[in-house]
Amino acid sequence: MDLEYVMNYLRVDADEDIPLITNLITASESYLSGAIDDYDQKMESEKFRSMADLIRLAMISEWYDNRVYVKNDRYDKVSTMIRSLIHQLQYSSVEVI
Repeated sequence: MDLEYVMNYLRVDADEDIPLITNLITASESYLSGAIDDYDQKMESEKFRSMADLIRLAMISEWYDNRVYVKNDRYDKVSTMIRSLIHQLQYSSVEVI
């Protein structure tokens, strides 16, 4: 996922956030690859990759906007919506997605 694309998606102009956003991009990839069986193989499907990229953008946006997660126990690591989308990717065949 391209840093410039993500920064544009987040509507961030400040270069001082580049290290944080780069880290969030890497973390979102690691999170999805750990949550979905055969992730690398499934990423060969354009439809799967589009959905995975959308989920990664949502995760990055949520983590960027809500950096309070680290300090507040009431928040989950990712929202219910994102978990639901990840489950769709995990349990659906590539052709269905």
